[in-house]
Amino acid sequence: MTSLPEWLYPGPEGGWTSDDLDALPPDAPKHVELVDGALVLMSPQTKFHMLVVDLLTDARLGIRPPRVSPWCGR
Repeated sequence: MTSLPEWLYPGPEGGWTSDDLDALPPDAPKHVELVDGALVLMSPQTKFHMLVVDLLTDARLGIRPPRVSPWCGR
């Protein structure tokens, strides 16, 4: 188990604000969201996740040519 960085715990009294989020140190994780005064650390998306997002978006917008398989990379 890894320890939490000093800047993360226990957090500011009253919860985090957008100004606090903007002032995070440069080594803070890049995938951080602010939800109701709490920081939510998100894991980076995998290539598979991004492929599925792209396929769903392409299918919804109808922009993929009809006979091209999304799995062959063409």
